Amino acid sequence: MVRVVSLVPSLTEAVAATVPGALAGATDWCSHPAGLDVVRVGGT
Repeated sequence: MVRVVSLVPSLTEAVAATVPGALAGATDWCSHPAGLDVVRVGGT
């Protein structure tokens, strides 16, 4: 399975909706979908 770390909030939501389980991480700014349980990467 392909694993993804999303750095763009709109893409985080799209990946979560279309490929459940593929997200390995997301930025602190990715707030949707609510309750997303992935590793968070920081930013400025």
